[in-house]
Amino acid sequence: TAKGSVRGEVVGSSKFTNSKQVYKFSSIPFAKPPVGELRFERPQDAETWSGVLDGTRPIPSPFQDIKVVEMLSKYIVIEDIPSKDLHAISEDCLYLNVYTNNLNPSANMPVLVWFFGGGLAMGSAIGYSGQTICSMHDVVVVIPNYRVNVFGFFTAGKDTKWKGNMGFFDQHKALEWTKENIKSFGGNPDNVTIFGQSAGAASVGIHMLSPVSRGYFHRAITHSGTATMPGLCKSDQGEFRKLFLEALNITEKDSDEMVAKLKKKPAHKLMEAYTEASKKVGMPLGPFRASIDGEFVPEYPSQLIRHSTTSAPVPFMTGCNNTEEFGILSPMIAEFESGASEETVLGLLQWMLMDKPYTTEVAKFMMDTYAKKYSVDDKLKWSKVGGELMADMLFVVPTILQAKGHADSGHPCYVYYMTQTPAHSHSKEHNLSDSLVMKADFCECDHGDDIIFTWGFPYSSAKMSAEVKFTKDEQKMTEQWMKYIVNFATTG
Repeated sequence: TAKGSVRGEVVGSSKFTNSKQVYKFSSIPFAKPPVGELRFERPQDAETWSGVLDGTRPIPSPFQDIKVVEMLSKYIVIEDIPSKDLHAISEDCLYLNVYTNNLNPSANMPVLVWFFGGGLAMGSAIGYSGQTICSMHDVVVVIPNYRVNVFGFFTAGKDTKWKGNMGFFDQHKALEWTKENIKSFGGNPDNVTIFGQSAGAASVGIHMLSPVSRGYFHRAITHSGTATMPGLCKSDQGEFRKLFLEALNITEKDSDEMVAKLKKKPAHKLMEAYTEASKKVGMPLGPFRASIDGEFVPEYPSQLIRHSTTSAPVPFMTGCNNTEEFGILSPMIAEFESGASEETVLGLLQWMLMDKPYTTEVAKFMMDTYAKKYSVDDKLKWSKVGGELMADMLFVVPTILQAKGHADSGHPCYVYYMTQTPAHSHSKEHNLSDSLVMKADFCECDHGDDIIFTWGFPYSSAKMSAEVKFTKDEQKMTEQWMKYIVNFATTG
């Protein structure tokens, strides 16, 4: 790399016939550690190093609340991560992993840069492996970390030096690194596709609308998330900042003095205060969000997509799954599996619409409209209505909005809708684990199920986080889905 040499490792191939050997380079620094005086600052260029960097060390995860990660693990299958690596969280996290099957600088393979999901509050590069896709296709995969929660999205206000969005600037820094270094890993710096899922997809959507990122990527894919998701961006985070500072007994009003105090606090104290303040506003993932900073996010994405010049002039592929809210996100709806009440769903809807001028009557009208297709005797009626409404509000409609904005700007746009139901969500024959929950019968393709196929779990040679059996259909789906992604990354 431009900053020094790195030694990686051969990690093997996959169960796919004639799959190629893959090289992995782990924990390559793409910015200075954002610690001490660099906490809450935008990422700085990494230092050069002498000698050969050990690119076989597991990548640390950004600082976050591991308890939430553990709580969600019962809903998802990923490639198994040793417990000590999963719990290795650090503020010093600005590293990335690279996977490739060809180290010839003239290989000129398409590059895929993945931004992980987790509500901008959690997640890590360690949760994803490019081994299977690189063994099946000639692509280079880059998976960077970025700062999340208070470390990535704290803001002292738009008119201060600390406008927020450090996590997005981290992602952008990783794109700069890719442009400068990916040739050494067999990649083509002039053919970079950014893609991500959930908050990672929302991040991709933001890069597509951001003047800062223009020219650093050439195609974009969003899976179950876009810049137009409700609640993703805020113009004022003063209310939550006040609760957060109160939890830390910081009374300074001057932003320089406030941030100076915050920089001296241990990371775990900030995380505790963040969690405490989140509970007060009823948002378990924490509400430091993307900020309308006038720079990375010039204005609300719903406004930006209306201008024909704001969307990056690149091919765009976007989509979502057909039951996004019926599984991993269903705990948002009390008694979802046994049958939620009409009052529960109404309350959730009112909470979702709280910063919009809607009335209870509008919420009731929406519920009644969705309820028409269900029998009055269906005891799961309101669970289904709530799940569908939430999925449409959070994923389906925002996907259509950003797709339409992009297409209206005259750029190529493709939309998918995934309905593949993983067998292990419903069948004990395929779910052999005690830790992995079975999902409701009416949950088909859940939020995050696309990850199974994007990263090729049915062909993976790695041990999975829970014991599951994949079907021949799922292997076929993996081949087909990966081909779509790789074809798009290759030619747009």
